[in-house]
Amino acid sequence: MSFPKRIQQHKNEDDSLAIIQDDLKEVGVFRNQTSNDYGIDIEIEIENKGRMEGHSLKVQVKSSDDLYIRKDGHATVGGIKQSTLNYWAEISYNIPVVGMAVDLNGNNRNIYVSDLLFWQIIPMIEPSGDEEKKDEKGHIISPPTKTMDFGGEYDNQKNIEKLRRYAYGYGLRDFLNAHKWLLTNIKEIFQMFSDATYCDYFSPIYEPMRFKTFLQQSKAFIYDYLGFRTEDALDRAFDYDYYVAKGGDCEPCNHDVATGMQSILQKLLLPLLQKYRNLVYASTYYWANKDSDYLKLVFDVDFTDWNDENAMLSFGYDERKKRWGNSDWVKFIDDQQKRYGITDNSLLAKLL
Repeated sequence: MSFPKRIQQHKNEDDSLAIIQDDLKEVGVFRNQTSNDYGIDIEIEIENKGRMEGHSLKVQVKSSDDLYIRKDGHATVGGIKQSTLNYWAEISYNIPVVGMAVDLNGNNRNIYVSDLLFWQIIPMIEPSGDEEKKDEKGHIISPPTKTMDFGGEYDNQKNIEKLRRYAYGYGLRDFLNAHKWLLTNIKEIFQMFSDATYCDYFSPIYEPMRFKTFLQQSKAFIYDYLGFRTEDALDRAFDYDYYVAKGGDCEPCNHDVATGMQSILQKLLLPLLQKYRNLVYASTYYWANKDSDYLKLVFDVDFTDWNDENAMLSFGYDERKKRWGNSDWVKFIDDQQKRYGITDNSLLAKLL
């Protein structure tokens, strides 16, 4: 008599899910989603001191079948399809998405939790898709797949804190709106910094609401970079009421605003604007199809050298430094077409 057999892959998948729900159970409520698996296995609703407050994230689980531990200790998984990458990216606009990988080899039961997947995966999205193709001899060419990095951290308590932070943090839409606001208002931001620096130290700033908005948008943009640091100084740096209190419970004064803005601009904001410009460039094909206006904004906006304080002070009012850069948009897109192997100028037509 013959009976259905439980293959090892299915057993490892079940074991991985059981280990995650057992070892990370204090993080919150696990809801299994494998009955309709399009690339998400679990939804976790985070518990906050016994309270369920509706903060959740989605998780794709990989087991040791797929897992490879690099020499640097990072766990990686290959074979990720384009359609799965697209799916994760789209979900990320509404709820954070992370990956978990369980190493079932030996007795370690190590659970690796990735960073938020969005910025890692969108550079991998390309025109190739998932369709099988044939070469000149009729041989099937399998569609290319990608490899995902789950990082090198497998301390359960640290990963629980990571999951909580992602679930309670700013969402992707908040981040993108903050990035767009900062780029659109880049000249006014530096004008405000220059005014606060050169005007009477203890007089109220000229546009307090613009400064308040700057703090709010900067915090949303910088939040993920701050990681797990929660020092009071960092919290105060983005707290408008802190500046009000220092100014005498009326409005922030120029001296305090200039000091706070210099720290935010020089140490955090400008380096990150450069970082995310590079990330957007690396994922040109994705943004060309998702939000071409955002791609063009990131490409166009110029900003100053954060290592030069005099350049920072003069940038806002320097007429030689335009809001928009002078780079060649057509050449950039043409270079991207070559990078993606696009020969019909379809990307150029889409973005002009």
